[in-house]
Amino acid sequence: MHNSESRTDVKTIGFPAERMAIACLVAMLSAAVPTASTATPPIPEQVKELDRILAISRKKNPQVRPTQPSKYVPRNLPGNLVLWWDSTRVSVANRRFNSIAWIDNQRVLLVGSEDKRPIENAMFVWDTVKATVTPYSDHRYFCYADGYLVSFPAIQRGPIRWGAFGKEREVDFDQAFKATVDWARKYDAAKKVNLDMQCQENLRWNRSASLGPASMVVADLGKRDGMIVSPTTTDWFFRHPAEEPADRSAPFRAPMLLVNERFPKGKPLPIWMIEEIRSITFSNYRQRYVLTTMRPKYGVPMGNGGDWPDAAPRPIYLIGADGSVETIDVPGSSGWDEMWEATMAVPGAVFKGDSGWGNLGGGMFLYDGKNVLALDIGRPEDLAVSPDGCRLVYAINNNYNKPGLPREAHSIARFKFINFCQE
Repeated sequence: MHNSESRTDVKTIGFPAERMAIACLVAMLSAAVPTASTATPPIPEQVKELDRILAISRKKNPQVRPTQPSKYVPRNLPGNLVLWWDSTRVSVANRRFNSIAWIDNQRVLLVGSEDKRPIENAMFVWDTVKATVTPYSDHRYFCYADGYLVSFPAIQRGPIRWGAFGKEREVDFDQAFKATVDWARKYDAAKKVNLDMQCQENLRWNRSASLGPASMVVADLGKRDGMIVSPTTTDWFFRHPAEEPADRSAPFRAPMLLVNERFPKGKPLPIWMIEEIRSITFSNYRQRYVLTTMRPKYGVPMGNGGDWPDAAPRPIYLIGADGSVETIDVPGSSGWDEMWEATMAVPGAVFKGDSGWGNLGGGMFLYDGKNVLALDIGRPEDLAVSPDGCRLVYAINNNYNKPGLPREAHSIARFKFINFCQE
């Protein structure tokens, strides 16, 4: 539940002439092709696949609920950009550090490759209304929040670009993150930058938490909104085995705490420590942090996720900086076992569901408060919803577990777009 990285300054970073030519060609071609012509997948194919998945799922559990097809039609990003699996991932928990971010309700900032190699990743802007894709920077990693951009060409190295989007300035890594560099030098540690959910450098990860020796920051929301702190961690017991109680689950059946200026001693949240936070996003539409967890409250600590019984509801927690919490219980259904990431849109909760290699594929799903609906089938990578809650952009590999395809086909995801408010 940790990590992130970096920042920047203006100057248009140059692209090789070949790439610029390709990018211009992509823009011209995308402008000439109506977006409706790229609609996918055909609804009959999706219905057939969902029926196949349900039949297999019910062999394991006859009571499993079906996942229904949705009325929403995904449209492909124009051109040839692809996302190479997790080649842009730096922080699992902080999903501000992503390969996709909405600049406004029309434009999307993304990282992708026009080449058959992830080493060619670069940053682009996709205008979902004009159906154009234009190059932005040759950087490969970025964090974007509230108009502020941090990007860099390689993990832990510069030159960093940071500042208001479109007005970033270029700064050397050591200069940009002097506090981190000084800390690393003092403790003879690696220069590992942590960015909070506001994409700002923060050293709170490197300090003992304020709630006792066994506590740990598990999500840094930023100076404005505070931290989510676990009073007890499995790591502490690993380092102090003599302190572990006979009932090793007992210390973890207690709430995590929201710690900020309003609640300096922490406000209990309905998320128990045993659940462990898997992912945290920020919904501009709902103005809430959206959290998913690894295991149920009755699960076993210190183990892997995946303790959910078939068809058991998975919670999505919406947390406000004031400590208010809303819990959305998403019923389990066929076609997915694990909920990896979620955010909020006008029709409901959108989430990435995974079912593993060679199993039932998983996909991008919508819970509308009544049913789980399939938006797309495959291995989802990243997702982001526009500030008005109307538009979803995501990356998905529709060929992930299909036999007879070259290895490359299982490694790349395509960017897609859904407008919930125009269907």
